[in-house]
Amino acid sequence: MKQGLSLQDFAAELERQNSAKQDYVADTRRMHFNTEVLETGRGGHSEIDLIGDGSTPDTSGLIVTEHCHRQLADHLNIPWKFYERIQGGLPNLLDINVNRLLHHDPSRRMVRTLDGKARAFLSDRYRRLDNHELARAVLPILQDLGEGVRVESCALTDERMYIKALTPRVTGQVKVGEEVCAGVFISNSEIGWGSLRVEPFVYTLACTNGMVLPRSLGESLRRIHVGRRVQNEEASYAVFRDETLQADDRAFFMAVADVVRAAVDEVRFREVVEALRAAAEGKPLESVTLGVQRLAKAEGLSDGEADSVLTHLAGGGDLTRWGLLSAVTRASQDVDSYDRATELEELGGKLLVYSDAEWAALAAATA
Repeated sequence: MKQGLSLQDFAAELERQNSAKQDYVADTRRMHFNTEVLETGRGGHSEIDLIGDGSTPDTSGLIVTEHCHRQLADHLNIPWKFYERIQGGLPNLLDINVNRLLHHDPSRRMVRTLDGKARAFLSDRYRRLDNHELARAVLPILQDLGEGVRVESCALTDERMYIKALTPRVTGQVKVGEEVCAGVFISNSEIGWGSLRVEPFVYTLACTNGMVLPRSLGESLRRIHVGRRVQNEEASYAVFRDETLQADDRAFFMAVADVVRAAVDEVRFREVVEALRAAAEGKPLESVTLGVQRLAKAEGLSDGEADSVLTHLAGGGDLTRWGLLSAVTRASQDVDSYDRATELEELGGKLLVYSDAEWAALAAATA
């Protein structure tokens, strides 16, 4: 499993971000967007002023992140390839397009900021379920599950927060010498990069691979960030929680607690182990190379990722579905991005529930 931050550094960064971040809901008619023009004539970074006065520190000079650029382009119906092209080559044209469209079709948008950056450009119905609150709700639950439960890996990327915890007291054997234990996968995005997720997780003790289980193999919870429209007539203002939202949050986090406990339930984990054993006893790949090539094409693996899977699969010598998903999850440790590493851990779980027809096609792959 790819390692991120230590738990102490993770907690400290969560606290720092919670204090530093700020949210605003602003009328797009007052916004002003500007891209730095470099000496070469190409575009540098872009900034946005939420109320257009250029002098309010918290709402002006906000550097637009790439993710926020993508959301801005999507909101304005500017094709991303065109947006990206003029951003680098014709920055003045980008500014004209963005500002005219912001003012021509007015709306209210929630802009999430952190460290002087506009990191998200969202609907004013965006439902804030934030990393700090989720961690505060989940970490005590993990501690209450008993001795031996530990956070094995955690991270805060630009897009998401991740907590991957496991309990070595709930284990099972897939093959001789290959033991797995139960765990829980918790993830959230504060910037509209997907839903809040709590899902079961499997950890292979011998080779330290992690795998996120699909929803069909255990109780899980996903919550999209959509709520009530923020009601306020001010053009730009900091967003605060009201009592209704706080009560709803408490009820939601109680549901999170139930799913966390279910993820490490011994009875349910036996069903997972049985599925893994079946994967280890089924039809093997007829061709290592062609099987991995077909998987790469079907699941969007890069050439480097496919090479990594192939290396680990050949090295392990197990060509069953269990061997392949183990190679995929082991390859997750070879990529630089923690986000991408987690996607490969999810792909391992997806392989586990491939239909018989899907696996047969992969196993019998031909040139």
